[in-house]
Amino acid sequence: MTQPNAKILKLSSGEEIICNVVNNPDQPYISVVQPMKLNSWPRATRNGIEESLSLQRWVHFAETDTYDVPKSQIIVLTEASFGLTKFYLYCV
Repeated sequence: MTQPNAKILKLSSGEEIICNVVNNPDQPYISVVQPMKLNSWPRATRNGIEESLSLQRWVHFAETDTYDVPKSQIIVLTEASFGLTKFYLYCV
């Protein structure tokens, strides 16, 4: 089985999601599969401030796991790091 190529999308709403992407070159949208919202917050530790990360469903209570996102709403689309991809796969 090949590893999914997880992507991070930064949307114009400010949300960041990690997902698998199906590009639709002839359409004004891309399809995102199994999107999860990235939540991060700082926390104080003995060694200073560290970032904590959690993932949550992007769309709750839906019957599908694929959603169409208008390309005009996407600010950044980039590859997820290896570690984040592993965490995403664990959560999915």
